[in-house]
Amino acid sequence: MTKDNPEYDLGEIQYLIEERQRGITDTVRTTAHKIGFSETDIYNEILALNKSNFLHSVEGERDHKYQDVYTKIIRNVPVYIKFKKIGKYGDRVLVLSFKKDTSIQ
Repeated sequence: MTKDNPEYDLGEIQYLIEERQRGITDTVRTTAHKIGFSETDIYNEILALNKSNFLHSVEGERDHKYQDVYTKIIRNVPVYIKFKKIGKYGDRVLVLSFKKDTSIQ
């Protein structure tokens, strides 16, 4: 299921990233590296997102929590970025995708 408005406040996500309340999956690390981005680059690009980069929110398959999806052209590469809040109090950000956006040609 998708929805057209963000599940999370982008400013709050960016604050958590700045405060190092963040993580990425091994898959994200691998896919980002394949298109020339480091872990630091991933976080910096999320810090640089704005509301106009928002695409939609999707419901997670496992936990049914919504995940926000953003797209952005970075270094001439269309990038698909997906994250959600995690933790008992929703006080951490987990980056679930950072990869080339193949829907943009």
